[in-house]
Amino acid sequence: MFKKCEWTEVSSPKVNRFSKGFTAVSDDQKYFLKSPLEDGSSQSQFSAESLFYQTVPPALGIMPRLGEVTFNGEVARVFPYIEKDLVDFVGKFNPLTLKEKLLLPVLAAVRHIHKFGFVHGDLKLENIRIEETDNNFSIFVSDFGRAVQMNEFVPNRLGALSQHIPPDLSVGPQLDVYSIGVLAFQLLFGFDFIKKFQMAGRNFRLLPEAQAVDPQVLEFISRATEPSALKRFKSLQEAESFLTGQAPSQEYKIAPYDLAQNFEFYLECMRETFVASNRSSADFEAFVGPWGEKYHQRLKKWTSGTNSHLVHMQKGEGLTGICESTVREDGTALISTIFVIDTERGKGSAQALERAAMDFFESQNRTEALLNVSPDNHRAIAFYRELGWEVTPHCPYPDAIQMRKKIRKRGS
Repeated sequence: MFKKCEWTEVSSPKVNRFSKGFTAVSDDQKYFLKSPLEDGSSQSQFSAESLFYQTVPPALGIMPRLGEVTFNGEVARVFPYIEKDLVDFVGKFNPLTLKEKLLLPVLAAVRHIHKFGFVHGDLKLENIRIEETDNNFSIFVSDFGRAVQMNEFVPNRLGALSQHIPPDLSVGPQLDVYSIGVLAFQLLFGFDFIKKFQMAGRNFRLLPEAQAVDPQVLEFISRATEPSALKRFKSLQEAESFLTGQAPSQEYKIAPYDLAQNFEFYLECMRETFVASNRSSADFEAFVGPWGEKYHQRLKKWTSGTNSHLVHMQKGEGLTGICESTVREDGTALISTIFVIDTERGKGSAQALERAAMDFFESQNRTEALLNVSPDNHRAIAFYRELGWEVTPHCPYPDAIQMRKKIRKRGS
């Protein structure tokens, strides 16, 4: 199909940091061709994109790869030629049509990517191509060189370098959620998301033009771009349900950890646990390791064994808390962490998580459980006392107190 391929211009191909691209024609049809550079980073991104297209089936809103062609001795990938990207629409997008024409189609396309186990990892204005024909508006999510599989642990090394990427430590689905929120902001209010919003107190009242924007879209942007993974939309499904006005489920359920989907949430829960215990940032960083990798390895080991019980509390499509408990080699039953986000405290979530841990210990034939808590965390101490925990005379850790509780069968 692409054997006869000619340049449409005599100028050199456009070269960016990771590839070079040019426009060519075949049988009077225009295409965009992309080739890797010789350096390792470019080759790595092309390999990542190849894996993506081999794994993720075609879908509406995903830029199709049409094949490959050899041109001037180089192998180039062939894509449809779509002239515009979202950069062309900054400050020009009709606020009244943003949700229907852009946000929902982008969310649906990226949700397809997540369904097949990938995170895009680089959603920005330039990577959303736009085709306008006969008053129709079509989006194409493109450039999958940074796409990663969710079964891998990938540090978020770009978080401090790019305003469309959150300050998370790891690459996961929430990264794409955040990036879509930034895209929406930039289309409505200009490129400088950090200065205009994040550093300005995240206050839309400081932007006069925000008065013309649907308050639901503003709330979407705010929740999608929360710096903390605890407050952000936890998934594209949750974000999509919000935009479509679907009433969130009020049903609570406890489920095992899903490191591929929710690691950043678990990590932020642990950070808040350290804060509540008056432990320093240095203590937290030492515990989780660079980029959170030490903590990830710990959780991965625990979830692969039978002596640990790692669960989160879920309300509808959002996560509300975690509980980490284990039976040590010496037989000690230990709850290491119970944490519930602010908005869900006092609603029974923490009690349900504690009960789940005690049920696990009972299944392991344990008769007593222990936990350690900071002596300054008066709220937690009072909570555990209400559930029947007692302070032990001694604690192996000088900066903590130890509590214990007899494990009783349900109904006894």
